Amino acid sequence: MNLSLRLYIFDNDDTIKRIPLTRFEKLEHGELTFPQYASSSVRMAEVVLGLVDREPQQIIRVVGSMLHFDKTGSIQESDKENKRLTHISMGYFLGDVLTSEEKPTDKKVIQAERLFTEKALNDKFNWDMKPSDINRLVDTIWTPKIKKKQPRRGLRLVKS
Repeated sequence: MNLSLRLYIFDNDDTIKRIPLTRFEKLEHGELTFPQYASSSVRMAEVVLGLVDREPQQIIRVVGSMLHFDKTGSIQESDKENKRLTHISMGYFLGDVLTSEEKPTDKKVIQAERLFTEKALNDKFNWDMKPSDINRLVDTIWTPKIKKKQPRRGLRLVKS
């Protein structure tokens, strides 16, 4: 089974749109804007799917997040900073950032700064998906795509 990451935006009118990763990466690097979302915030679901023959078989993980756009339709710098801070926070949580001299030896010490930072990041950038949102997402993922019939190209035999 192969894994695939897919991104879906839940519009303000509750329609769900898949955003190709290449477009999202360009958006993230400032090479692309989404003017339709200028000066707004939208909900986004990051979905890791298990694929067989390029077809989704199971959902491995779903994470809801919020995207905040500036007046031009670019992702706000604070969202880009959030990604960096989240990685630092996770590293801090796992003990990768602190050197052994900085780590507290007393097990009763609470790292309150880390907890407050994580809560602030969670409140601003995460979206707790409801079961109804996940069900609609499942319907979107497994709705069969209607392929348009392509006209045949080539020679056509005509009886004379």
